[in-house]
Amino acid sequence: MSTSLPILDADELHDFFINLGDQLGKPIPPSVSTPTIEAGCPKRPVKPLNGKQMIDKDATPSR
Repeated sequence: MSTSLPILDADELHDFFINLGDQLGKPIPPSVSTPTIEAGCPKRPVKPLNGKQMIDKDATPSR
């Protein structure tokens, strides 16, 4: 029971994500290898907590 996945070239894959972005109503970056400025600069500081990333809303530890 082996199913083969369809092979997509770069253009088909790019068009797929563009169409997906149009359906979701959100802009998709041109390619994954070119990160956006917003992705490199988070609006709120992120601190690791129990091995997971949690968003620190107040930027101060709350206890």
